[in-house]
Amino acid sequence: MLHAAGLSAEDGRSMALVAPGGTGKTTLARLLGTTLGYLTDETVAITPTCRILAYPKPLSVRIQGRFPKDESSPDDLGLLAAHPSPQLAALVLLDRDPAWRRPELIDLGLLDAVEALARHTSSLGALPDPLQRMAELIGAVGGAQLCRYSEAVDVVPMLCRRLEKDR
Repeated sequence: MLHAAGLSAEDGRSMALVAPGGTGKTTLARLLGTTLGYLTDETVAITPTCRILAYPKPLSVRIQGRFPKDESSPDDLGLLAAHPSPQLAALVLLDRDPAWRRPELIDLGLLDAVEALARHTSSLGALPDPLQRMAELIGAVGGAQLCRYSEAVDVVPMLCRRLEKDR
């Protein structure tokens, strides 16, 4: 399991947007979910065959000056339903920095990707051969990327293109 938002294309190709809480996963899920199918904004569970187990929970939206977060259903937000058999096709680590000028998607080397993703997993150490399994997952989807950006709206086209078959 990854601490991530998940979205799927019409053909089932799906992405995990991996990041700590409070860094933009829900905002991106809301924006991308009007074009891609909404899987979750919190936890992406991935089987050994790269199938994603959808968890389309209500989105926890922070509203300035209010606590707790507001819970909004995916239907009320107009988010699209996900493909019934989503397959992981992209692993993207999010790095949101308000000072960043131009969004970019950077390919990560295997060691950097394993190190970065391991921080956002649940019970990785409880799995047999955990680092090997993480490396195999990264290899199965063609590597992991780091997405640096300032505003979520600026990376929506880039992330949608990431799921295209011939990117």
